[in-house]
Amino acid sequence: MEEMVLCYGGKVSKAISGNTNYCLAGTGETMNGLAVTEGTKYKTAVQKGIKILKLGLVEVKVLQPLQL
Repeated sequence: MEEMVLCYGGKVSKAISGNTNYCLAGTGETMNGLAVTEGTKYKTAVQKGIKILKLGLVEVKVLQPLQL
């Protein structure tokens, strides 16, 4: 996913900040066994009003032809 974001001109960050435009959220559980919605980064993004993109939906939209 990181390569895809970079390919489309995005910037990848490991932290949520005031400069974050979108937060990519996976589905199911994270590596530590928590649900995605229980994670610190997810909660921070929600608190800051950052748009949450679900991973499966992003993959579908990116695979569709670009509409310029």
